[in-house]
Amino acid sequence: MDAAREQARVEATVGVPALHANDLAPSKSLFHLFYCLDQKLLVYITQHEFRPYDLFKLDTRVCQKADRSSGGLDTLLSCPGSHKDYPSLEDLLIPLLVYFEVLVAYLSTSSANASLVAALALGTTKYISHLTDLSRQYNLKWAFVLDYHWAYHGMRRLDMKDGFHDRWGAPDAELLLELIRHPQTRGSSSSGKSTAPLEEQPCWGWNSGKCKTSPCPDGRAHKCKICGSPEHVNKDCPKRGSAKSQT
Repeated sequence: MDAAREQARVEATVGVPALHANDLAPSKSLFHLFYCLDQKLLVYITQHEFRPYDLFKLDTRVCQKADRSSGGLDTLLSCPGSHKDYPSLEDLLIPLLVYFEVLVAYLSTSSANASLVAALALGTTKYISHLTDLSRQYNLKWAFVLDYHWAYHGMRRLDMKDGFHDRWGAPDAELLLELIRHPQTRGSSSSGKSTAPLEEQPCWGWNSGKCKTSPCPDGRAHKCKICGSPEHVNKDCPKRGSAKSQT
């Protein structure tokens, strides 16, 4: 499927224009381009310290609602995100598009070459289509799709820290299989609510050898995805063979 058709699918899904690499004015600063967003969030995104669970803070609908509440935006910005903040595909994709727009704008205003910016824009558009497909296929529960995104996003964030911005888009078959074998969301409902606290969920980046900071910057547990041991990653788990034989 070519880029134009991918972009059309995104627009049809979330009702807003898909991201194009040439849509952003490189002469303007990020704070000017995204004046509606809190500046600290923009800094976190550009430094790849923004946690995937906090995407809802980029949703203007959520921010406007918080601005009218007694707690205000300060309360919203200080609250950690969770599954309940993303009850539907639309509630994830709308702020995710904003996140991608900030990333592309940041590369466009930095010294990055045009091919890298275009690769990031195309890859993020493909990834949104991939998420849309996942939400419709295999009768997967929405909470499962969210678990996949948190893990996938977390690993791409580590990639971008290492300078690899072009790894968005390709489906992660290994991650899907691992989630099917060892789901992270226990007892979740179709509404997307999870009974597994974030701090009890294994870090996919640590298990893949990418997340080397302790404590985990995403707030997850550095433990084996299969048996829960902090002594080894999943590929070294002695129960790995028996887990495969049961699938």
